[in-house]
Amino acid sequence: MQENSAVTPKSLAKWLAEFPEFANSNAWGIGGSCLLQQLGLVAVARDLDLVCTEAEFLQLLSALAGKLTQVQVSPHPQFRSQYFARFVHETGIEIELMAGIQVQQAAETICWTFHPEHIWCDEQLPWMSAQQWLELYRLFNRPSSADLLLRYCQSRGITVD
Repeated sequence: MQENSAVTPKSLAKWLAEFPEFANSNAWGIGGSCLLQQLGLVAVARDLDLVCTEAEFLQLLSALAGKLTQVQVSPHPQFRSQYFARFVHETGIEIELMAGIQVQQAAETICWTFHPEHIWCDEQLPWMSAQQWLELYRLFNRPSSADLLLRYCQSRGITVD
């Protein structure tokens, strides 16, 4: 890993992608602010959000637990994903790993399905699609990030629901 002053969410992703558990899996992707930065929509990523399939979660969790400090996460009344873990790098950058994403909205639990076949690769990293994170930001009630992605998709002729 690089010197702490040069560590960014993206450099952490590159480091993690070298772990055998990540390198041998094609069922995970990078999203959140790191994706927004990769798409040129924000200047700086805040953290590293990783989404994977339920089948890959424990394997990737184990890899992260062997290298990073896991942070205890209290149950959230709205975000009820089947699998969720938060880690922190020594620089303070948080890494979240999630699978089986579920969000409680009013009296309804909405389940969101990750589709690894929609991943695109750049700089040897698996990136989630803009459409996937547009759906997630809408589900997470993050309108400003959703609007950024909606404008991005519209400017490129990408179909969104």
